[in-house]
This record gives sequence, C-alpha cells and structure tokens, in this order.
Amino acid sequence: MVKRVITVLVLLLTVLWLGFIFSNSLRDAEASRAQSEQVQQVVNEVIETLGGEGDVPQKTVRNSAHFVEFFILGVLLTADALCLLSFKRPMLSFCVAWLSLGMAVLLGILSAVADELIQLTSAGRACDWRDMLTDALGTVSGASAVVAVVLVCCLVMRGRRASHREEA
Repeated sequence: MVKRVITVLVLLLTVLWLGFIFSNSLRDAEASRAQSEQVQQVVNEVIETLGGEGDVPQKTVRNSAHFVEFFILGVLLTADALCLLSFKRPMLSFCVAWLSLGMAVLLGILSAVADELIQLTSAGRACDWRDMLTDALGTVSGASAVVAVVLVCCLVMRGRRASHREEA
C-alpha cells in the first residue's frame, strides 16, 4: 500500500513538473525575457550580498534554468522508473538501477525535444538544439545522481547481508 502511494505521488510530481517546464516554453519571448531578467537581478543581488561582483549574464541564467529544470526532471523520472520497476520486488537491484537510468534519460531527452518544439508555438521563440543539449545534460546529471545513490545503497546492503551470513 505504501509503495503504491509513493509511486502515485512521484508520478504526480513528475507530471506537475513537466507542466511547469512546458508552461515556461509557452510564454512568448517578451514574457520569458522579463522572467529571466527578474531571476538575473535576484542572482546578482545574492552574489553582491556575498561580497562578489553581481554581473551574471542573462544567457548564463537562462542556460542554468534549462539545466536545473531538467536535472529535477531527471531525478523525478528516475524515481518513477525505480518505483515502477521495483514495484513487485522487495529490493532494488543493480539491474533495476541501470534500467531506470536508461528509461529516465530516454524520456528526459524526448521531453527536451518536446519542450523546444513547444517553443515554436510561442511568439518570438525558437527551437534551439543547444537548449536541447543543455536539457539532456541536466536530465543525465539528475538521473545519474539518483542512480549513484541507489548503487551505493545496493553495495552497502550487499555488504551487510554478506557480514550477516558470515556471522551465522
């Protein structure tokens, strides 16, 4: 029962996050630029507060936003895959972890392509392969981070099981 609730919650979060990403792509160029300028201003103020020079270019803010949006998507897609693939199994395994990575990366890249194609419908926006690449790198990074944690947990659990068998 708990596994089902967690699975449904993670899937719901993923759908909501994709909605957020796609809604950003539906903004026209002027609204998108204004949003980036607001974020740029906040980032520069934070850097200045910390004693640095607040001169982060808007392009850096926009690229970072693409990366972070898809990093989070990679985390969520990997969590979805892990939940679905391990639904009937009592434990995670190396195989499930790697398969989850592959599924998350594939779905993340498809989402990046869809995201850029959506921008073609927004006034003043364009489809940019560099943004797709940044999105894909974000997805791979997020998915890889989750899988790395899962693999470390699998290794720790194997070590514990092995030490318990030696004690018996």
